[in-house]
Amino acid sequence: MSEERSNDEEAWRRQVVELLKELVNWTRASGYTNIRATLVANLDTEEKVRVYRLTDGEKSTRQIQAATGVDKNQVSQYWRAWERAGIVVTVPGTRGRRRALFSLEDFGIDTASLSIVAEAGEEE
Repeated sequence: MSEERSNDEEAWRRQVVELLKELVNWTRASGYTNIRATLVANLDTEEKVRVYRLTDGEKSTRQIQAATGVDKNQVSQYWRAWERAGIVVTVPGTRGRRRALFSLEDFGIDTASLSIVAEAGEEE
């Protein structure tokens, strides 16, 4: 009987996982336009894009400064603004390091497309 219960529990877990995957897909699809717009609005320079791409929760502001030439204080300012915008989170236990929540590639964003969007905004 315990084997039957174990099989039932495993089947239930698989069903829950499948439902969660479906929920993630629907959530992603419904928020795509808003997330993309938030990313484009907040990553409006090549410098910001470079910093965002390196914001992996492991690198410090000093490490990002060394890799990009962007002052560590500026990196901190970007991180605070991006956290308010909801595109990064503070990683617990890391003395304030942040992790980007979204891959730019997943939203069809690259440096060239950001420049095009910025130029279009200037024309209006």
